[in-house]
Amino acid sequence: NPYDAYRKVQFETADPGQLLLMLYKGAVRSLDTAESALRTRDYTTSNKEIVRTQNILLELLRTLDHQQGDIPATLSELYNYLYQALIEANIRKDEGSVRHVRGIVSRLSDAFETAVGQARSTAVPTTGVDVRFSNTYQEAPYGNPGR
Repeated sequence: NPYDAYRKVQFETADPGQLLLMLYKGAVRSLDTAESALRTRDYTTSNKEIVRTQNILLELLRTLDHQQGDIPATLSELYNYLYQALIEANIRKDEGSVRHVRGIVSRLSDAFETAVGQARSTAVPTTGVDVRFSNTYQEAPYGNPGR
């Protein structure tokens, strides 16, 4: 598939800030799809998209550099909260919970997009995020993300 090949090249050539944004935007897209699927009672699709978002959250957790102060610890707590909220949403088939998580992830995406834009125009600040990705977020194991 040419689109998959394009996405692979895009992922492999992205800078660290772009990779973070790709993860956030992918999570927002998956949550949009999950919410829509729940609305139409397409539980297979909603489950797939919720799990995809959980795997993205696991990847975001792996990028945190806890040596960089309070921001990584705060993000870790938030990612774990979102992960657990998605477990509950998936079990209960709760569209409202998915919408709530999507709102938080969307705001995070917007904030990082602003930070990446500012970092490109000035010196790169330390954010506490280690952007050496494992390239496995889609294949991450299911379960508790740990701390």
